[in-house]
Amino acid sequence: MAKVVGPFLIYANARETPKAIYADARSQAEKETAKWPFAWVNGVDYPKAKDRATVKGKLVLNDVKKLAAFKNLQVGLTAAEYVSPRLDPTIKVITNWQRDAKNYEFWTKGNADGTFEIGKVRPGSYTLYAFTDNVLGEFVKAGVVVEKGKPLNLGNLEWKPVRNGKQLWEIGIPNRNASEFTGADNRRDPSVSLKYATLFPNDVTYVIGKSDYSKDWYFQHIPHSIDPEAKPQPFRGVSGKGRATPYTISFDLPTVPAGKAFLRLAICGTGTPTATIEVNGKPAGKLEGLRPDGVITRHGTSGIWYEKAIEFDASLMTKGVNTLKIIVPEGSPNNGLVYDYIRLELADNSMAKVK
Repeated sequence: MAKVVGPFLIYANARETPKAIYADARSQAEKETAKWPFAWVNGVDYPKAKDRATVKGKLVLNDVKKLAAFKNLQVGLTAAEYVSPRLDPTIKVITNWQRDAKNYEFWTKGNADGTFEIGKVRPGSYTLYAFTDNVLGEFVKAGVVVEKGKPLNLGNLEWKPVRNGKQLWEIGIPNRNASEFTGADNRRDPSVSLKYATLFPNDVTYVIGKSDYSKDWYFQHIPHSIDPEAKPQPFRGVSGKGRATPYTISFDLPTVPAGKAFLRLAICGTGTPTATIEVNGKPAGKLEGLRPDGVITRHGTSGIWYEKAIEFDASLMTKGVNTLKIIVPEGSPNNGLVYDYIRLELADNSMAKVK
């Protein structure tokens, strides 16, 4: 396959102040963007404006929790997920739009009412993706075929987010970053990963209904530093070693639950390949196959986003106070997790109370 990357513009300007230089560069960028696709490009696989198409539609959310309006709605046309080739054929890595660099993608910001319009799309077959703040997961529609020069109206698209049962509790905001958690506003501090041990000497204990995630949940779930000589290292996070770190979530249930429970974790930063889950002191599952993305090392709050679900027998829980622990193993303070959002669901209709 072939892919055209470019054309590029190098714009060297001069103004009286740095702010003026930046403002002028932004203004020029907006002018050039308005001209795209450029009519003068020839000799490569680069469809002209008349050969491209506009794709529009409207997302209609069908969820237990209603939204007053879509916030930060992002809608894109991309290639479908595929298995990336590896020298070792036994290793299968799924590549989606977040990591794909082989294919073309076209994105737009949708409107508060769910309508969207993606312009200047080249002909081809795509998968439509959409995500928005306050909704866990993505909308996916495969098999969107864009024909040469023909506008495409997809009409109303029902988006029914995955729910495995009744929601018992949630922590954070599903918005693909960790900005709502404590410490996130200081993420650029080179020693931010070492501050966890001082701020939470006994680690995080989060009480559903009482705790506040903006104060009581540190944005990096990392090995608790035990090295007095640990220090920041430019571009490499922090040095030293940390012990295994449990994040404990305490919650009440009105009755003894039955059926299956689902712990759903939206992860937006990864530095460890694994973590374990305990419910009331008993093993409940393991997070595996996590792919480090450097977000913790580089002091970010958002990286490659994905969701993991841990299914366990609800009989591990009991009437009254319960504890659920997510445990990051010992290692470098760079090797942890950054959460976007966490939710516990219960597939048991006898539980009438939602917290």
